[in-house]
Amino acid sequence: MVALILSILAAAFSWLGMNRFCLSDGQMRDAASAYVSVDVTMLGFMLAMLAILGSVFDRRLIRNMAKTGHLRNLIKKLYWTGGYFLLSMITALLSLFLSGDILVVFLGGATGLLVGAIYQLLFVGSTLRRMLTIAPDGGGVIEQ
Repeated sequence: MVALILSILAAAFSWLGMNRFCLSDGQMRDAASAYVSVDVTMLGFMLAMLAILGSVFDRRLIRNMAKTGHLRNLIKKLYWTGGYFLLSMITALLSLFLSGDILVVFLGGATGLLVGAIYQLLFVGSTLRRMLTIAPDGGGVIEQ
């Protein structure tokens, strides 16, 4: 929910900024090209993280995370983050072929989605770090 609010705010501020500073279509297309590069790279990292989690599913940490429900939450957050990067990439790609006011709208949307994706990425990274640094206390269903 916070990522969505940040996305909307970032899109609104970028629309205002692009209109106020009168960026040319070429400058906005250059920004869209940079967005696409960042989005594709980060989407690749999200897919790689999912593949790594899938390949080590028989490990004790992953089994414990599955038993406690943390693995499902982590995978859900990874998919949401990847979805944000994918939507930002598609919006930025479309803006490469537009001009005028519609270019400003699409680039503003891509900016908002990229900000939301980066927020989600920071949240997923901190969640993964916390999961990997918590030592089990020996109680409950966690394996030793």
